[in-house]
Amino acid sequence: MTNRDFYLAVISANISDELNQFAMDSIAKLDHRNESRKGKETKSHRENAIVKESILGLLASVVEGMTASEIATALANDEISANRVTALCTQLVKEGRISAEKVKREKSKVNLYKVA
Repeated sequence: MTNRDFYLAVISANISDELNQFAMDSIAKLDHRNESRKGKETKSHRENAIVKESILGLLASVVEGMTASEIATALANDEISANRVTALCTQLVKEGRISAEKVKREKSKVNLYKVA
């Protein structure tokens, strides 16, 4: 049960006016805190933006495209895994900055990423 669920349960139980008011004030504080968080950029957002630009730069220099594991290897950074590259490339595809095409490699199909 989250705090919000608890406060809503207190309000719906209607135990007393004082408890109802406290619960409504607490929900208002939760809403205010959530609103203030929305616009803030986190450390991981800043790091991912740098990695996305590196991916775009790498893909711009390649004509035939690359898979996520090839991109991770080419970036040669131990902190950047193929899974992270896949997630960031998925975001770039949604933004329309790159395209993804399913191709058969060895035993399975993988996404081949190219600059859109």
